Amino acid sequence: MEKQRKWHTETLENVLEIASEDVGLTQIEALENETQYGLNRLEEEKKEAWIYKVLNQFKDSMILILMGAAVISFFMDEAVDAIIILSIVVLNAIIGVIQEDKAEKALDALKELSAPSAKVIRDGQLKVIPSYNVVPFDILLLEAGDVVAADAVAEASGTISYELFCAVNARVPFKVID
Repeated sequence: MEKQRKWHTETLENVLEIASEDVGLTQIEALENETQYGLNRLEEEKKEAWIYKVLNQFKDSMILILMGAAVISFFMDEAVDAIIILSIVVLNAIIGVIQEDKAEKALDALKELSAPSAKVIRDGQLKVIPSYNVVPFDILLLEAGDVVAADAVAEASGTISYELFCAVNARVPFKVID
């Protein structure tokens, strides 16, 4: 497997040799880069299987106490009480799994709503695309308040200031070329 280049550490001149400054990438080049390098996203954790969600509902100490009480009730010939207690525990588990599933879906919907966009030059035109579609060699246009959508080499035209936020422990997260 080819080792990926760290484009954010390249000089502006080197990057611009590869990407044409006037027209940016063509749509075809962008698709080829997306195929080669993948989407501009952090890998998400694998979602838990529903069976594990159900089993996790029984890890709470109060649920374990209730299950113990149900077992004791059953051996004390109080089968009706044991069945009632176990029914409540199972109903609690079902409600817990449903609530957890709804919360995950709501969080996914919020992620989609708050997905940042990026302004890039493609085919010589300014285009606004979802940030996960930014590929190596894209020319990003940044204005005041914009979020930098990917690792990038920045050419400052005027005063530039930034707040540094590093989500993936990058050692050289930002580089400004004067």
